[in-house]
Amino acid sequence: MKKGFTLVEMIVIIAIISILALLSAPEIMSTIESSNAQVCKDHQKAIMSEYYAKAPYTSGDILGEILVENANEICPNNGLISRIDNKLSCSKHGSYLDN
Repeated sequence: MKKGFTLVEMIVIIAIISILALLSAPEIMSTIESSNAQVCKDHQKAIMSEYYAKAPYTSGDILGEILVENANEICPNNGLISRIDNKLSCSKHGSYLDN
């Protein structure tokens, strides 16, 4: 007698794994989006910390320069970063000041 799995057993196992993957996909996507939002807000906060550290000792548009240097690294979802009254906000994730 040969040892091993039959084709039917393999199909059942693949079906079960597929169902489990489908059930967990929305939760995984939600976790990824939540993580991306937190990364964006953390980057905004780091940029503002750098601005507050440099601003007293430098003249000119320091925040603008920092934003240009870090333009492609702020939002992992490529959100548009806007600056109003030296406050940053992302078009996809909001401001780091939001709760």
